[in-house]
Amino acid sequence: MKACVKKAKRIVPRLGTGALAFAMLPAAALASGGSGDAVVLKPISIFDSSRAGDLVNEGNELFKDGKFHEAADKYDKASLNDLNWFVPWTNGALTARRLGNLGVARRADNQAFMLGDRTPRGKTISAEIDIARGQTDKARTDLNDALFEEPNDPFTLLGLERLDMESAQIRQAERYMWQAYRGERQL
Repeated sequence: MKACVKKAKRIVPRLGTGALAFAMLPAAALASGGSGDAVVLKPISIFDSSRAGDLVNEGNELFKDGKFHEAADKYDKASLNDLNWFVPWTNGALTARRLGNLGVARRADNQAFMLGDRTPRGKTISAEIDIARGQTDKARTDLNDALFEEPNDPFTLLGLERLDMESAQIRQAERYMWQAYRGERQL
């Protein structure tokens, strides 16, 4: 690591091609395809938490349009603008998952958790990463925790439906799917 970006008294290591070396940095950037071999200084001139929100919104729009590499870059910049906000990390984890970078997705999800992401959506994204990594027991635990906190969250319900379909629990999977689409609570 040759390049660094300073914020106040904290030094943040940074790789220039959008690839980050440590879990302490935005995983979205690793998802953007940098190799991590070449170290190039990319100056970040704005460290403003209100700017972070704008960058996350821009990343969300790019994500919706299927431009995952560009979205990853926006989440990367957002996390550097507000080092204590978990949202760019959570979104970066989902972006890395969509790009197939499961190790990066797991590290970003862990960082989001360390920064305080205890939301049902964060647990659902964590479960999606675990499902992709073949850790279905951990995924089921996360999804059940999220369902306990938000019984009608369609993303959580569809995650449980996916797990049950994969484990051949067809009837239970159908219940979760219908509950997700109707938005009803089932006991």
